[in-house]
Amino acid sequence: MRKILLVLFAFGFVLALSAPASAVELKVSGSYYATGMYIADPSFKESGDRTRDVNGSSASFVGQRLRIQPEFKIAEGLTLTTRFDALEKKWGDSSWGKVHTWDNTNRPVDAAAPGVGSGYTLTGSQIRTQENLEWERAYVDFNTAIGRFMVGYFDCICYGTLFLNTHVSRAGVQYMYPMGPWTFGAKWEKVHEGGSYGTGGSAPSLRFSNKDMDVYSIDVTYRWKTGVAGAQFQYYADDFGEYSGGYAAQFPPNTAALVAPNFTRNVYAINPFFQAAIGNLALEGEFWYGFGDWIDFKGSGDDVDLEAYAAYLNGKFSIPGTNFYVGALGSIESGDADATDDDQKGSVLSSYFSMGQAWDPFLYMMNDLVNTYTGNWNPYGASLGTWEDNAILWKLYAGWNITPKLNLEVAYGSAWADDTPAGVDDEYGSEFDIFATYKIYNNLSYMVGFGYWWVGDYFKAGTSADLEDSYLVMHKLTLAF
Repeated sequence: MRKILLVLFAFGFVLALSAPASAVELKVSGSYYATGMYIADPSFKESGDRTRDVNGSSASFVGQRLRIQPEFKIAEGLTLTTRFDALEKKWGDSSWGKVHTWDNTNRPVDAAAPGVGSGYTLTGSQIRTQENLEWERAYVDFNTAIGRFMVGYFDCICYGTLFLNTHVSRAGVQYMYPMGPWTFGAKWEKVHEGGSYGTGGSAPSLRFSNKDMDVYSIDVTYRWKTGVAGAQFQYYADDFGEYSGGYAAQFPPNTAALVAPNFTRNVYAINPFFQAAIGNLALEGEFWYGFGDWIDFKGSGDDVDLEAYAAYLNGKFSIPGTNFYVGALGSIESGDADATDDDQKGSVLSSYFSMGQAWDPFLYMMNDLVNTYTGNWNPYGASLGTWEDNAILWKLYAGWNITPKLNLEVAYGSAWADDTPAGVDDEYGSEFDIFATYKIYNNLSYMVGFGYWWVGDYFKAGTSADLEDSYLVMHKLTLAF
């Protein structure tokens, strides 16, 4: 039997080698990073105010992520693009098992673990499947006589500068039409589908069939030799909250009672940007304004209007005749700490629009990579995370390109909240950063950095507690191919 299997295997191998080559061309790109961090006093609390379950004096770990993007070129102008992330986790993090009798899945560094000693298991949305494998994108990209189309799960929230970008994968259709220096575009994103579950039966699940959220965008971009500018207009048709109530006897089957808290949202956003080089000066800026019906109740209740905004400007000047540069940036994202009035003036860019995760103004404070592995900073209840929502900030920076492969940069800046509840200070704090990046190969770089955070009184959350400053030491190896 073993000889027969060997013969069959050899015969199949020969057939595979003699088969005609496929017309499909495969291109694989991606990235890998491994980053080590040491964080002194990540809790911001003085030693006398710490407990066993709330951060110790320091935290240290190594995290990594592998990202692979296979692209299948079917024909000229026709491509199938996919992407997945794998092993996005801390080294030694046994997220699929229990460590010291409890499950540490998606647990911030040194965070309290309910049920320590008796076992603790996280389920559902708390489990981070990307720590093993997460397939994120699959879309067809094709050119036609009337323009370019992308259909499937592709990169979204990625317009203009990096300031408000997040790079999430959403299902939809994107269209682009180039005309000389101009490019005109339109996009439909299916953010949430209420579901057609139960449509073939008589179950009451049909009441959720219209709990959808769609985003419709049109944009125009103009490019010239030394820059680019454009604007995007978006409409968010959000019926996710329309059928959140229960049934009423007077309504027929499969129909939800349209009473509070049932509501819809119809909001709009205008988003212009520019990037330009004027001699040795590089400038970029972006503005965003959101407006419309934030909460439109179907029953009783006072409707709420949306009027939120964000702005960003960054200027970098390369000193002539040297390898030095200096720069300054500033931004504001409006906040709204009062949830009881009839106007939503901010605090929506992260929680609702999911905008700004990709932009890291500091090495430590509001840095997405740090936040990914440590969680939010909230020692006494006033929380700050990876987003710059409800924040005003500025930063000065200077750099030296010591060699074509080695760069050194220093920076200092401050941030504070645009709006806070009564009794809560608005100061997030100030930070000094210094880091160096060396290109080992054209595709492989190594960065080492230090960030010191003078922690602001915002984190006292209106208490009389004392805070400790914190600092971060980071090094990161990045491979891009």
